[in-house]
Amino acid sequence: MDIAKANKIDAVITISNQFAPLPSHHPLTVSAATRKKAELYHWSWMYVLTEASLLLQGDMIEDLERRIIINEFVRFLTHTSAGIKSFTQMPAAWTTIVSAVQAGGAISQNSEDAKEVIGAWHQEARDLSSILSRQLGRDVNIKTTRAHAIDHQARIKSDIQNLSVEMRLETTLSVPNAAAPVEICADLQTKSISVYMRLKAPEDKKSTKARTNWLLRQLQSAEPANLHIRHFWPGRGPYAQHSLADLRQDPGLAFTEKPNAIASSFEVVMVCDLSGKFAQRKNFISELERIVPEFYEQAGQNLKAWQPPAPRLKENKTEADNVSPQALAEAADSAEFETPAPRATTQPLWIPITVSKAPAP
Repeated sequence: MDIAKANKIDAVITISNQFAPLPSHHPLTVSAATRKKAELYHWSWMYVLTEASLLLQGDMIEDLERRIIINEFVRFLTHTSAGIKSFTQMPAAWTTIVSAVQAGGAISQNSEDAKEVIGAWHQEARDLSSILSRQLGRDVNIKTTRAHAIDHQARIKSDIQNLSVEMRLETTLSVPNAAAPVEICADLQTKSISVYMRLKAPEDKKSTKARTNWLLRQLQSAEPANLHIRHFWPGRGPYAQHSLADLRQDPGLAFTEKPNAIASSFEVVMVCDLSGKFAQRKNFISELERIVPEFYEQAGQNLKAWQPPAPRLKENKTEADNVSPQALAEAADSAEFETPAPRATTQPLWIPITVSKAPAP
């Protein structure tokens, strides 16, 4: 950072096998005074490999020589001698934390074990996003709040609090053009992993059964093992959960529980009970990295968000046929005028802006 400041370089990027939740969240503790000297970012080697692979898969490089160079770079990084590693196991504190929860103990928010577990969870979340990115050929990112994206310590503090109170580890992945974000939850009390996506129910369907059938049609090719559907109702009442297999047999199951309510949203969820594997440092990671892609393959990639249909003109009808001139005049006299909504223009919605800035090393 001192060298960067002396040479008027605006950014420093470190690269190692260590994973960072976001490039701006550096794994090393750096003082605020040091950070003022230049921007500081961190990439894992696996992130570099993922980005290089995406460039080749997406045909984003037309120049033949550049494609050859990047292809050789990918071959080098994927060779065993390169030493590139994915995140393979939780720290020793993981077994301690899980055992304490199973024994009915509490997790202190000031515990070093809790901080170590959260740090490892953040690294694994980044590795998961890289795994899905390579499998899908598209950039899959971790979804977080703006405040947590800016302040890594605030995110760590919030996740430690969630671990202490809810006994859960949670993260969210954003997949391009997917119907909803992919939510991932590791529950220490039940020793289970849940992966789910939440969809708004179609408002043009007037009954819970019809809305359920709308969702079931999207899951026709899904294997029902471990897949469940949760029905959420208006208000704060508890949701109703049924297995995909049972709902295929009887789509009206949820209606029998709340005959006077109409489902407002759904969650498609895969729940996997890991039992003894949950506390095992390597098995927990390997099972998690198996379950998340499996859920996306079985359900996530087939789901589509509901959109209201476009209004349709009545056949053989004109405005003059429907409303008399006298009625139009009376409506105009009594109307409350409002500021019109902005009209669409031929200009693009997104306008690229070029920022003049010294190139990063």
